[in-house]
Amino acid sequence: MPPLPAAPTPAASGLCAEKSAFSAILCFLKNRNGSNAVEFALLMPVFLLLLFAMIFCAWYLGISHSLQQIAADVGRYAMVGLTPQEREALINRRITADAGQYVLIRQQNLKGTGVEKNGALTVTLDYDASYLPTPQLLTEAIGLPSSIQRTATVLLP
Repeated sequence: MPPLPAAPTPAASGLCAEKSAFSAILCFLKNRNGSNAVEFALLMPVFLLLLFAMIFCAWYLGISHSLQQIAADVGRYAMVGLTPQEREALINRRITADAGQYVLIRQQNLKGTGVEKNGALTVTLDYDASYLPTPQLLTEAIGLPSSIQRTATVLLP
């Protein structure tokens, strides 16, 4: 059986073995053991803040895009109504049908109206986004509203 290796000396292992306080402090300042842990502890909160801010912004933009798609679909669907009352009924029916198809949209938070003016129908969707877990820092930095409004306009035949 081969002999076991000798235990490392304090100098070889990076530990300070100096006698005076000044030389021990200098040795401690030169020692790089554990510097990765300190750098990780300093940078990880910043990284997590950026990561969660990106996730929240992507979520918010996904909701906004879904609402714009619903508004465009509702406008195209409602334009075939013959009277303003029929168009309003078509708007409400299509909002109910479309809102269930989008993962990010809660149907109970979505309200829609249609306004006819100068031969055009403008569909306006109001979405209550107050349920979103909005970080206070992000709200103050960007100024996100608690409701999202999207419109789509189509020419009436």
